Amino acid sequence: MENPYEEDKERVIERNEKTEKCLKEFKAKLEQFNPNINVDLILQKPIINVDTVISYGIIEFVEVKGKTGDDFIYYHAFRKRNTVEFDTIIRGFASKHQLFDMLCLLSQDERDRMLKCSFDTIWKDYWVDHDDRGYTKLYKKAKEKFPETLELLKIVNKYIPCKLNVRPLIFPKGRKGDKETSLQAALREAQEEIKVPFTPRGNKKQQEEESMNNERENINKENIYFNDPIIRHYIGSDGKKYTDYYYVWKRKSLYKCPIQTLLPDGSYRKPIERLRTETIGHELESDIWIEIPIFPSKTKQWEWENSIDPYARYGMFHRHFKILLEIHSRLTE
Repeated sequence: MENPYEEDKERVIERNEKTEKCLKEFKAKLEQFNPNINVDLILQKPIINVDTVISYGIIEFVEVKGKTGDDFIYYHAFRKRNTVEFDTIIRGFASKHQLFDMLCLLSQDERDRMLKCSFDTIWKDYWVDHDDRGYTKLYKKAKEKFPETLELLKIVNKYIPCKLNVRPLIFPKGRKGDKETSLQAALREAQEEIKVPFTPRGNKKQQEEESMNNERENINKENIYFNDPIIRHYIGSDGKKYTDYYYVWKRKSLYKCPIQTLLPDGSYRKPIERLRTETIGHELESDIWIEIPIFPSKTKQWEWENSIDPYARYGMFHRHFKILLEIHSRLTE
């Protein structure tokens, strides 16, 4: 039986002569920082975790009639503020057996940030909310790990070209709470990440009642398409198995997510300068609507699909683009 869990092709690291040279130097540097560990044993790829990480999310679309008679469907996608790899590395959570792959898979701007900026500058930029408990709680351990990680990145950067020139586009998603249905979790996570409501306007009491009864409220009959979510399985750069459930949500019109301006935080004598000053939130930085035409035939649609490199054109991994194509085919049947 075919394994449904596949790696993103954009995340596959080519094994060649340069990679082997890089690994040799990488191992030597690891041994220099960690003389008491068996580096060869540590760097062996671990067995994939049997516990699948499950998330629930929303994919929005808008149907638009063109002025020249051509009709389009727009799909809402979001630029990550940080890659998963950068998240894991900067917070000090990356295990030594993960470091090589994760450093190779940083986006170009993340590599540049780590190579050119001090840890404190990166740390202050990474946290949107400096009142978040993690800002102070994780600081010491993360800073202690940074010098070793930086030296390893310098080696990777010398041999391995960056695969990601931009951080990828994704869809909002997250884990389910103990008392939530799958749909409730998807709606809550999407609303928290994109800062736009998924319930009708009304007074506070009405909104609370709707929030508690998402699975049977009227808006779902109007806005949620298809009886079941779109499901995707994949293997992350950490070697774990993931499954995502995406509900498809119809919006009446295109919109832009609210952007917050990150002002310099105050210290007693001088403000802290941030590297990035605008973002939607901690998870997502910006949004874009991807336009896909409604084709006159399945043949024309197939030709268009096969002419597109989604990462080169949009900065979106094939895995996510295939989801849009599946939704598009079902909407235009």
